[in-house]
Amino acid sequence: MLTANTDTNRTPGRDASEIEATKEAARLRLPVFVITYPSLNSKLRNVFLGWVEDWDDTNKIFLITFDISRPQQLIHDVDEDDEPFSSVDSSKKSAKQQAAVRPGQQRFRFRVMRRYGGACLLCGVNILDLLDAAHIRPKKSHGSDDPRNGLLLCSLHHRAFDAEMFGIEPRTLMIRYRKDGPDRSALKVSIDGLQALPKKPHAEALEWLWQRWSSTQQPQ
Repeated sequence: MLTANTDTNRTPGRDASEIEATKEAARLRLPVFVITYPSLNSKLRNVFLGWVEDWDDTNKIFLITFDISRPQQLIHDVDEDDEPFSSVDSSKKSAKQQAAVRPGQQRFRFRVMRRYGGACLLCGVNILDLLDAAHIRPKKSHGSDDPRNGLLLCSLHHRAFDAEMFGIEPRTLMIRYRKDGPDRSALKVSIDGLQALPKKPHAEALEWLWQRWSSTQQPQ
């Protein structure tokens, strides 16, 4: 599975035609063939059978799954905010297995990116290769891959988040920092909180995180 960027150096008209053809293949539940170069200037080509699960016009990316058989669900056209939410992964895998394998991580990243746009929620960095989908309730704690259990963060702020350098207050959505630092300035955070987001993380996930973060930290 991969997320494929639709930006190329070719003429816009050619790109537009191929993008629309790829979308139509997804609508018709037809496979596509993805051709790659095994190395620079290689005369050989690698050919993979893929299925377009979804696309995001805002971030100009496709989500493609490589498999002989078609995935059960293509094109997730339901608003997740209308669906039941659970911060807990209902699969039977152990927390250790989930952390090691990270099934569906590309799908999770795609859906988190589409939910929040193509920029880090804390600093606005919008270079797609530097953006991560961070689980609010992590996989090691049986966290689900629901995008409402995610945050779109740059590499710096993802590491700071995993290191518990800040928490998010569920009621106000304000970002809180450890009393012993680093503070907002040191972490290069450009906002006070997540109140302005059109789509917000789910309150249940934020409450789970806050209870654990605030019990071990001394927020500023």
